[in-house]
Amino acid sequence: MAVADLMVTALGQRLLVAFWGLHVNRECNEPVSETFRVVGNMSCSASVLHLCFISIDRCLLIVRPVQSKAMRTLKRFKLALLIAWIVPVIYGVLRMSVSKRATSYSTVIAAAICYLTIICCYTLIIFKVWNRDGVHSHARQSASQLVERRVTVTVAIVVVVFPICWIPLMYLRSAYAQSNVGVAYNWARTLALSNSAMNPWIYCFRMEAFLTNYKRLLKCGFGNNKRDGSAHCEVN
Repeated sequence: MAVADLMVTALGQRLLVAFWGLHVNRECNEPVSETFRVVGNMSCSASVLHLCFISIDRCLLIVRPVQSKAMRTLKRFKLALLIAWIVPVIYGVLRMSVSKRATSYSTVIAAAICYLTIICCYTLIIFKVWNRDGVHSHARQSASQLVERRVTVTVAIVVVVFPICWIPLMYLRSAYAQSNVGVAYNWARTLALSNSAMNPWIYCFRMEAFLTNYKRLLKCGFGNNKRDGSAHCEVN
């Protein structure tokens, strides 16, 4: 998911700005436009699929902690990762080669299925956490349960922010499937792309370990490398 979000922010958003800049100057650069469409559609769909698979993983881990040990195998993780990247690549190609009307409707349907899956997963998680809290007092909760709960709440916040950013774009794609252009569509697309930039901030504010390792990465990139080009930095 981090790689998908990085693709959106580092490539997709910059290509969109370049596309708008050319559009303002009444210039048409087909390579920039087509590259943005491929990268944007592929990375955004990959981000949504990763979020869906993460929600399923959280659900299995919390709702069925014993059975999940047998279900959450390395082979299945690799398969899920493969699906989470192959499907977006296929979607990106289809978006370029098939009519916008057909792909716009399929995008809305696929996004709705993914989000319904996420909602179902977190509904089950909430019920499980509430029932467990009713049996065990807060003082008796283990450290692993508290960490697990914090991670779950963090991902739940990501899940809530997701529709806020994406619903405007999904509405416009379904209401005006044949023509995905205009000021409103561009603003909705910008809001959807910005969702990938919000996720790291949510993780930083909610998870101290994530923030600590992120700072260590920055120090590795901007601190040690300035002093010694061959310096290496360990990141847990």
